[in-house]
Amino acid sequence: MSNRNNNKLPSNLPQLQNLIKRDPPAYVEEFLQQYNHYKSNVEIFKLQPNKPSKELAELVLFMAQIGHCYPEHLSNFPQELKDLLSYNHTVLDPDLRMVGPVFGLITCAVFIVCVCVVCVCTIFKREHYTDLDPQCTSLIFSFPDFAEKLLKQLESSKERFEVKMMLMNLISRLVGIHELFLFNFYPFVQRFLQPHQREVTKILLFAAQASHHLVPPEIIQSLLMTVANNFVTDKNSGEVMTVGINAIKEITARCPLAMTEELLQDLAQYKTHKDKNVMMSARTLIQLFRSLNPQMLQKKFRGKPTEASVEARVQKYGELDAKDYIPGAEILEVEKEEENAENDEDGWESASLDEEDDDGEWVDVHHSSDEEQQEISNRLNSMPVEERKAKAAAVSTSRVLTQEDFQKIRLAQMRKELDAAPGKAPKRKYIEIDSDEESRGELLSLRDIERLHKKPKSDKETRLATAMAGKTDRKEFVRKKTKMNPFSSSTNKEKKKQKNFMMMRYSHNVRSKNKRSFREKQLALRDALLKKRKRMK
Repeated sequence: MSNRNNNKLPSNLPQLQNLIKRDPPAYVEEFLQQYNHYKSNVEIFKLQPNKPSKELAELVLFMAQIGHCYPEHLSNFPQELKDLLSYNHTVLDPDLRMVGPVFGLITCAVFIVCVCVVCVCTIFKREHYTDLDPQCTSLIFSFPDFAEKLLKQLESSKERFEVKMMLMNLISRLVGIHELFLFNFYPFVQRFLQPHQREVTKILLFAAQASHHLVPPEIIQSLLMTVANNFVTDKNSGEVMTVGINAIKEITARCPLAMTEELLQDLAQYKTHKDKNVMMSARTLIQLFRSLNPQMLQKKFRGKPTEASVEARVQKYGELDAKDYIPGAEILEVEKEEENAENDEDGWESASLDEEDDDGEWVDVHHSSDEEQQEISNRLNSMPVEERKAKAAAVSTSRVLTQEDFQKIRLAQMRKELDAAPGKAPKRKYIEIDSDEESRGELLSLRDIERLHKKPKSDKETRLATAMAGKTDRKEFVRKKTKMNPFSSSTNKEKKKQKNFMMMRYSHNVRSKNKRSFREKQLALRDALLKKRKRMK
């Protein structure tokens, strides 16, 4: 019976609220019934304001939600609530009271202006307006319609260049994060892809952000060719070529099918470029395609096969690679089997040394964790692919994985990129993997486009400023001036030093300087050294 009573309209306020919002004229009688009930509860509340009333709170919330549906009946509802709070705020129940004594200050216009100014100043000082919250873009009702409206506004906009840049940034984030189809955005961006364009690195960043695997490869190919033809040419400087290769790498990382074999081979030739920045950028592009699609590279650029390169498979456009298991989860099952095997064995084993080792020489001992990781890796390599998939599916469906488990899986997947393929010699005996390496996120950073592997040379002004900043005040080591009167004239000896050589070339001192004998030069050197020694004292 209780469930039946809860489904009745007069007592089930949430259901009645939903129905009233859909069709207000059809439920006027039910609303009036609840409105009269609300008035009677208000009268009871005025008699005992300190008594908690859950029913009154529910009715107030109900009236506030449907106030716009019946404005003729609830026109005085806000003022009634305000009066109740103003007159009874000292004795109101804490759960029922919404605002304290400061509620009456809201009617003061000066106070409202002051509060607004303080809020704006606080936001400006804390720089909240510079923070990016990607979750805000997920609250938009219709992503495609919003992006199309922004693009239409951008194409016909006559605002400043900074405003256009902000619109391009927002559109690229929407397209990249939500994988939208906005084909007209890419030709619009290509118009600005010139080395002399202002803020061109940011525009390249927007082009990379707007790329994803659902865009047809033909559209992204034109974008790649524009970047390659305008940036990656020998007539440009090394920094411009580096920025272009970095942009191509980030675009193809999100849409691998857009890269053609001819363009990739041309870019791979820059691996031996004389500029170190261009050379390193080309190597990072080659390393990317070693894991994405090694078959597109020439044989000399593919490197030694690894587990990741052997398992790599090129997906066609629109193909979905959905798995019913977590790739790499089989390592958890193998580690568990290793632990069980160790527990079954005895904890201690007798250590015996041969007579050949009893000569006092040092013995190389490797860390046990390295040996365990090597054994686990060998077991996984010898395991068939179907068995590995079965173990990974069993682990994924039989237990709840913790953060430590996901960390182990991620390290195992990273190890596949370094371990040699089955049947090949290992690249390294011991491999160190940085577990803190940052993974590629949804949003790009400008550092990914502007990354220079070699520090650029400083100009003359920068070097002089650095030298002057490094100098300290060393007055105690500076030779003191011997002039007694600072306002006196200079001596004849000082004047001779400042005279032009053409005026002094026929003087006796100059003509006789080259005619001194070895003995005279020896005596002059002795006198100079003695004079210098006296000064040092």
